[in-house]
Amino acid sequence: MTYFDFRIPGHRMQVIAADGVPVKPVEVDDIRIAVAESYDVIVELKKDTLIYVEDMGRSGKVYAKLGADPSAKVVLPKPYPYEPLTMVDMGMAMKGMKMHTMRGQKHKNMPHKKPIPITPLPKSEGIAWTMHAKSPQYRLDDPGVGLRSVQRKVLTYADLETPGIKNRYPDREIILHLTGNMERYIWAINGIPYYESKPLEFYYGEHLRVTFINDTMMNHPMHLHGMWSDVEVGNKILRKHTVNVQPGSKISMRMDVDATGKWVYHCHLLYHMGGMFREVKVLS
Repeated sequence: MTYFDFRIPGHRMQVIAADGVPVKPVEVDDIRIAVAESYDVIVELKKDTLIYVEDMGRSGKVYAKLGADPSAKVVLPKPYPYEPLTMVDMGMAMKGMKMHTMRGQKHKNMPHKKPIPITPLPKSEGIAWTMHAKSPQYRLDDPGVGLRSVQRKVLTYADLETPGIKNRYPDREIILHLTGNMERYIWAINGIPYYESKPLEFYYGEHLRVTFINDTMMNHPMHLHGMWSDVEVGNKILRKHTVNVQPGSKISMRMDVDATGKWVYHCHLLYHMGGMFREVKVLS
C-alpha cells in the first residue's frame, strides 16, 4: 500500500501501455507507480542488469539482478533524496512562487466551446473536511514529491496519449472533492464518508466528465469499476482504470457510461478506502 519509484540504472525504458491499454511509445528513465497502476515497457537489457525500486517516502528499497552469472556484482545507485511537501502540495500555488510544480499549469483542462452542465452533489463541511486546496492546479507534468529534483526523465501523465479515442463533448460534469481529517484519520468524498453517503447516479449512454479536487496532502489513486477513465491531458486523452490525484491538485476525466448495474468508485489505498468510497448506480 505505497507508491514505488522504478528504474533500471543505465537503461531507458520505452513505455508502450498504461493499465493494459496501448499508448504512443515514450522513452523515460524513471516511472512512479501508484497503487493499482501498471505500465508495460520495452527495455534492451545489458549484461548483469540491475532493477532498482524505492518507495516514495525513501524508507526502503528493493532490487534484483538479471544476468547469467549469479556471482557477478552490481553497483547500487544512490537513493534519491527525500523531499518535503511544498505549498503547491497544499493547493496553495501563488503567483511568483518558484516551484518545480508550477510548470504543470501549462497543462490545463481540455478546452470547451460551451459550459458543461455541473450536477450538484451533497457536501458536508464537517469533521471529514478539515483542509481546502485554495488554488488547485492541473499538474499533469509534475513527477511528484521525491522526484522533482531528479535530473532524469520521469514519466508523467503529460507524456502519455492513448491513440484512437474520439474526443466527445461531455453531457454533464460532477465534481468530487477528496477530503479527510489527518488528526482523526477519517477519509471521505465531499466531506461525507461512505457509511453516510448516498450512491452516485450515472445514466446509461451518457458521456460524463468527472473532476477530482484533492483537498488533502496525500496522493489518492482513484479507481472506478466497470468503466474506463479517459484522463484529459491538454487536447489528448489517456485511458486508465486507476488515476492518481496528487496532493492539492485537480484532474479531469471522461467516461462512457456503458455498463449497467451497480459499481464502486474508491481510493485504492486500503486504509483510505473505508471512507473515500462511493457506490455508483447506473440508471437507464
